[in-house]
Amino acid sequence: MRKLFLVLLAVASLAAVPAASLGATPKAVVFGNKTTLAGALGDKQAGVSVQILETQCGSSQSITLTTVKSGTGGIFGYQAQPLRQTAYTARVKSSDSTAAIVKVMPRLRLGRVARHTYAVHLFAAESFAGKIATFQRYQPEAPL
Repeated sequence: MRKLFLVLLAVASLAAVPAASLGATPKAVVFGNKTTLAGALGDKQAGVSVQILETQCGSSQSITLTTVKSGTGGIFGYQAQPLRQTAYTARVKSSDSTAAIVKVMPRLRLGRVARHTYAVHLFAAESFAGKIATFQRYQPEAPL
């Protein structure tokens, strides 16, 4: 009976190893920039197909972004260009990794139209038409 208990413990510990892990660098990007998704397989096998899935903010449906093959040591990677906050997961067979969330900030550009008149150009996945932007001039304090 004691040997059977040890065998069950070993099987339970093997099942706890996740199929894949996934991380994103950087975790926050400016609109139009890319993030690097990198991960590793729990069993460290090379040549395994890994699906990269994305779920954009406001959607509950995951979409297959691409399929990559793992390299030496089970490592895989992909560069993604998110439009809005996106959760990325790696799927190996039927097992999903925990989500790597990437936040997206709008790209802002301040342009001078005329004397004392400026325009803010904003680039994002959603329209900001009719919104008001407030900014002020930075005035460093005089040294003592």
